[in-house]
Amino acid sequence: MRADACNTFRLWSGAPRPAAPSAASRRPAGRTPAAPEFPGRGSEGFERAYARWLTAHADAARSPGHAEWLACARRWTALDTDGDGVPDWRAIIDHRPAALLTPEDDDIDGDGAPNLLDPDPFDAAKRPPSGEAGVPRHLRMSGARAEAQATLLKEFGLLAVDHTARHGRDALEAIARFLRDARAARLVGPATSVRILYAFRGHDLEHESAAFHRELNAISLAGEPRARTGTGLSVTERARLLGAFAHELGHAFVFDRLGARELDRVARSFGGWDAGAADAVDMFSPALFAPHPLRALAARVPSGNGDALKFIADARWKQASLVSQYATSNAHEWFAEAFSAHLLARARRSATPSLRGPGLLLLPRRSGEYWVNHDNLASTFDAYLGETLQRLH
Repeated sequence: MRADACNTFRLWSGAPRPAAPSAASRRPAGRTPAAPEFPGRGSEGFERAYARWLTAHADAARSPGHAEWLACARRWTALDTDGDGVPDWRAIIDHRPAALLTPEDDDIDGDGAPNLLDPDPFDAAKRPPSGEAGVPRHLRMSGARAEAQATLLKEFGLLAVDHTARHGRDALEAIARFLRDARAARLVGPATSVRILYAFRGHDLEHESAAFHRELNAISLAGEPRARTGTGLSVTERARLLGAFAHELGHAFVFDRLGARELDRVARSFGGWDAGAADAVDMFSPALFAPHPLRALAARVPSGNGDALKFIADARWKQASLVSQYATSNAHEWFAEAFSAHLLARARRSATPSLRGPGLLLLPRRSGEYWVNHDNLASTFDAYLGETLQRLH
């Protein structure tokens, strides 16, 4: 078996790594739970989840390397360090095989400390110091970054964690101010699935700026862009960062609060999605991943800034609340883009706005980039979002 057939997610920069399972790894005797196989996040157990995926993807299961991945995944998901009937790791994420395994058990070693807050989540003998408050010592930043990190945790229950990149102080401060200005504190912390803010090297502030990781209760962002020079975020970088963060909050809101049927309903009612398509029954229903009827047209951006600006302000986009070209990808992305536009507008209307000026407006400068025009958010959908968020308070 290749060593890289599957790997386990490292919980923070420099975190201990679990011991690799042996070929003889088995679930502890007498610890095979009744159906559903184990509790937590609605999981159904690796073998059942894999069988469900296999039913629809038999051809993919014959692809090169899949047999090695399956052997690797079975060994890791058979581990149950504390013998509580909950496997340590999951290998099926969002109904698909994952090369990077994430914790299934929130407390792998069973010492009472959640994995991320435990200085060694794989050794019950190593626990956090008793009486420790605030950011755990092994996750604590230094200097001005530490103050910004502590503020996010104290005010919003959001723990910022350095991972493959370092969080910038400017970014953490901007997010805290944005959450206040947009009155969005209830979208993060203990009351939601967003409790962790990772900094990942794979993100940047121009392209893929952020991601929502439902299985980790986390959003990941681009790390500090100018760690060597010490300069802060530019106005454009701050707008991109906060727009991306708000977009991922939109994804989390759909999973935490809205649900598949309501997303399907609002996409048809406010977004012009195909009314004749089959109804969505869960978050991964085909209806929620079909492209918008205007997707091909939205890609035909004319050359020249003047013509391009007229194009992205076309009334057809506003009728469907298409605030970006990317929003035409599917209903999930459409909602998240509109959610971002709504929250950024709320932040601009605050008494001491963290963002100033008009809504985000971007033209594609090179192949692979999308246009953005937050002014395309229709007043009816904007009102729906406001009323829906109001119910959280």
